[in-house]
Amino acid sequence: MKIGIDCRYLGKSGIGVYLRGILDNLDYTKHDYLLLGKNKLIKETIGEYLVLEDDTDPFSLSGLLFYNKKINDCDVIFIPHFIVPYGIKPKVFTTIHDLIALDIKEYNNNKFDYLKKKYLIKRGIKKATHIFSVSNFTKNRIDYFFKKHPPVSITYNGLSKNLLDYIKNNDLGDIKKENYLVYVGNIKKHKGIDTLIDAANYLEDSDTKILIIGSKDNFREKNDILLEKIKKSNVLFTGKITSNELYSIIARAKFLIQPSRYEGFGIPPLEAYFLHTEAIISDISVFKEIYGGIIDNVFKVNNAKDLANRINQGLQNVDFSLKKIEKYDYKNVTNIIIEEITKR
Repeated sequence: MKIGIDCRYLGKSGIGVYLRGILDNLDYTKHDYLLLGKNKLIKETIGEYLVLEDDTDPFSLSGLLFYNKKINDCDVIFIPHFIVPYGIKPKVFTTIHDLIALDIKEYNNNKFDYLKKKYLIKRGIKKATHIFSVSNFTKNRIDYFFKKHPPVSITYNGLSKNLLDYIKNNDLGDIKKENYLVYVGNIKKHKGIDTLIDAANYLEDSDTKILIIGSKDNFREKNDILLEKIKKSNVLFTGKITSNELYSIIARAKFLIQPSRYEGFGIPPLEAYFLHTEAIISDISVFKEIYGGIIDNVFKVNNAKDLANRINQGLQNVDFSLKKIEKYDYKNVTNIIIEEITKR
């Protein structure tokens, strides 16, 4: 079977990590794979494979219309997002990570942006032969918004090869914790970083710093009040860092904080757990699904005082026994996807 994969998402935050996990675990000897994307980036990522050169942005109009049409020579195409380009002829298999654009209308830039995303989601679901979802929560949201849709399989996010290599090559038990809290993610409202900043006002140790992964120049939050709070608090930005630097920062952190109001999955707490750093997470339903029985340090969403209380209590007796790794393994995710694709 000739399987096309839209690899233009490589390097694009969570979707790119999900795609990379799949590419790392494919058995390239069993099927013919045609990878759509930037030749240099794909080869730097996974090595020498058959690449269909395409430097269009999948989120852009040109990416929708003017991609490399030779991908239509495939029997099927896997797209790790709901955006299906126009003119795609093979059977389409997609992954839907979340439906935040429909669940939280304020997440969109304006009414036009909302209508555009709603149309693309609806079109992607209609075009799909099969859908993969990163959580039961997202599957339930698909059921809620679309009474008729293709079959949906759950493919949880997993641990990246880079992280597994870091864990293998470092003695996590010897790493000393430092007096900072780490936040990994973008600065959009649904991520709840304002709750974390407000929690700093109630911390017993005023020297505790909040470390945000990324560059301050990329700070896209337009809330002036929040910007002012950040200027007055012990918030530091790491700037652009490598994956190993990220893992080292998480491993040395007192806590990783995930104060999200909405997620399709939310992988940083899982990474923290395997780096022997306790995560403190909000009590949203998807976190209960993903982290129930793994992470016990949970606070009431939007409640800065409750979050601060959790931080003030200090480190708990956490059992980093690396349990349930099979559930969050990209090898397992990849097997589910390829098994469904090859049924068709």
